[in-house]
Amino acid sequence: MAAKGEIIIFFDSDIVGLAEKDIKIMVNCLLRGKTKMVLGNPGGAKVLNLYFKSLTGERAFFRRDLLSITEKLKTSGFGAETYLNSVFKKWVTVKLGCQHLEKFEKGNSKQALASYLKEGLEIVREKAKVEGFWSNEIEKQLKSLARAKTWTDLLDKVKNLKNTKLKRIFKKYVLGYAQKIKAFLVE
Repeated sequence: MAAKGEIIIFFDSDIVGLAEKDIKIMVNCLLRGKTKMVLGNPGGAKVLNLYFKSLTGERAFFRRDLLSITEKLKTSGFGAETYLNSVFKKWVTVKLGCQHLEKFEKGNSKQALASYLKEGLEIVREKAKVEGFWSNEIEKQLKSLARAKTWTDLLDKVKNLKNTKLKRIFKKYVLGYAQKIKAFLVE
């Protein structure tokens, strides 16, 4: 790990208005010693903040607690938050003053679909690994889902999934979220 400080803080790259007070809120919560992971809940991302607060990219840790898992984090992609939640079972969530942009605020609906799908598939992949049922067959099914061009196409592909565990996770982490944002993503 290249970071040398005692505390490591992650922030998503699409955070707007990050201020020193946001960093202090997270650091002070960590220093109180009641948790090993602090989740920051930025404003702005109304849908994401309502639906999956535990998947926020804004996180604070003591460096020593991350050292043993850095190799795994390198390969988890958007599933990093899922993996971190499985390692650090308890956390404290704090409200931040910065804003998080939704994907549909940064591009058109096709770009947002592609971005949400990529992120969702990485989350599902990591969740399958955490739950212990990831396999090459699961990976093939995920690659098939990744070829969806529209939400309707994606829904059809999910209906045809053979693995019930994969279908359950996909429905929870991707389709549940998709239902919340479908008004923003026209086909």
